[in-house]
Amino acid sequence: MKRTDGQRVRFPDIPVPEVDEAGICDHLEGDALEKIAKGKHLIGRLDAGVTKNFGLVMPLWLQFLFEEDRSSLILRGRDLFVSQVMSNGTGFDERYAVKFAIPAVAGYFAAQYHIVPWPQRWPVQAAAHCYHLAVTAVRRDADVAAKKLQLIAKLADNPNRFVPVKSGTTKPTRIDDNMFGLRTSYRGREVLAFREESLEAFTGTRRVRARLIEELQKKDLLLGGHGHAGTTQLPIPLALEGVVILKPRFWIVDLNRLLSAVSPS
Repeated sequence: MKRTDGQRVRFPDIPVPEVDEAGICDHLEGDALEKIAKGKHLIGRLDAGVTKNFGLVMPLWLQFLFEEDRSSLILRGRDLFVSQVMSNGTGFDERYAVKFAIPAVAGYFAAQYHIVPWPQRWPVQAAAHCYHLAVTAVRRDADVAAKKLQLIAKLADNPNRFVPVKSGTTKPTRIDDNMFGLRTSYRGREVLAFREESLEAFTGTRRVRARLIEELQKKDLLLGGHGHAGTTQLPIPLALEGVVILKPRFWIVDLNRLLSAVSPS
């Protein structure tokens, strides 16, 4: 699934530390073992608290919402949260911030009106922290994908990365795991044919791979593509580790468009 910016805004990704850093408990002190032990203890308390209070808060919250019109109050809180967490951001950043503003404001008022026994600022701080994690993750992946796109253009002339092959050749082209694919022609255009396996290794993570493919599609650099896969079979046999692949699949990148897209001008 290739998510659009609109889909990412509707369902934000909130990265959390690895298990050996205590997962969602990301402000703990101590070495790895101490963090894991403290994290397990806190998550156990959280699980017990949710179990004991599940469903009990909702009637109090609904009573607060319906005893009078709270809409203007909630909207002011939302706008205040957005202005606090976002400075010089884009429209995408603002849409992201609004999604996190709603639970922040709900938690703030729930604490203010003693529906839950929290300090009022805790929900706001937690939502702001999650917002910055989510936005940073999207920007980081996008930045990495843009740099990968530039690197592909720089390596286009390197025969050790993209092997020059004439379209229609029947002799298997020898490649290895260090080679990204082929430099050939497709439907009258000069192209880079990127092997799917090499693309995954080149990008490093599935998230960056997805962002790179989105960038290629957004800039209209991809050619071919059949169905959901997005890759294209080329009748150029490959010889990889003693195995001949008669019709390998590739991501087909228009080379001239790519060079124009990444040029400084």
